[in-house]
Amino acid sequence: RAVGGWIRDKILNRDSNDIDIVVEGMNGVQFAEEIKNWIATQPHLNIDHEDPVDKPRKASKTKVGVVAKRDELNKHVTTAIVHIVGFDVDILNFRGYDPSSSSNFDPASLPEIENTLLAQDAHLRDFTINALYYNINKAIVEDPTNGIQDLSAGIIRCPGWIGGGAKGRLSDDPLRCVRSVRFASRFGFVLDPEIVNQAKNSLEIRGSFLIPVPPERALATSASKKA
Repeated sequence: RAVGGWIRDKILNRDSNDIDIVVEGMNGVQFAEEIKNWIATQPHLNIDHEDPVDKPRKASKTKVGVVAKRDELNKHVTTAIVHIVGFDVDILNFRGYDPSSSSNFDPASLPEIENTLLAQDAHLRDFTINALYYNINKAIVEDPTNGIQDLSAGIIRCPGWIGGGAKGRLSDDPLRCVRSVRFASRFGFVLDPEIVNQAKNSLEIRGSFLIPVPPERALATSASKKA
């Protein structure tokens, strides 16, 4: 499935090169390696292709980059990056619920959708407008958190359920406070009052801004293409 900014921007009729893929059954790095190997067999995708009559085709220079999981930077999932026909595509696993992280989560509270992993991943994302999935096999948009409704209403909102709403999502990564303002400014949306409330009144979230932010996190928040 494609996930996040690409689906959001397509629904808003905006150009987008923000392509993220989530996979199950293998990790993102393994899937990216499979794509790289497949590209090497496709002359029309292989930038290093030479006429096989004159010269043998060289192996593709497509490489897989890896951004490792770093919990101290609130980067909780390893991401593979592969270059495909001019686009950098990020590939990662579904994010699942850690039963040790909360004693209050009720699995029965998950939305009734076909794929439980999808529901968990969606409710652990930053905002509902970024928790949209395009199922490539079925050619449909999957929307476990009512992100399309929030796009239509022009609201930046955090997912609820296992994500813990605004308190849980902003506590998990306080820089999402900054991202919420950035998205609201970019799209002309309004912030959900609960985001404003948590940013203003949560001692945990406010206190986190007294801790120096690693430069790579600050730059990623201000300039990244990511959703």
